[in-house]
Amino acid sequence: MVSGQDPRYLPGCTVQAVLASVRETQRSKAIFAVAHTMLVGIWWMLTANVDYQELGGDYFEQRTDQAAQTRRLVRQLERLGHQVSLTPAA
Repeated sequence: MVSGQDPRYLPGCTVQAVLASVRETQRSKAIFAVAHTMLVGIWWMLTANVDYQELGGDYFEQRTDQAAQTRRLVRQLERLGHQVSLTPAA
């Protein structure tokens, strides 16, 4: 404890220090996104009592529903004024 400081103010000082270090918006968003993903993973592992299992670098790309993503992208293009017709790739 720093001499001359009331311990009740230390949590506030800690929050201020964290907020001061988080001023860089884009960088802090990425850091918090990664930290959130890690915390969610840790929570699920502790809740389900399972060991860590590497899901792979493309996990977030593979878990998306391709049909739903196709519909979303078609709607987005139509809102931008494009006429869309899809044909399956050979």
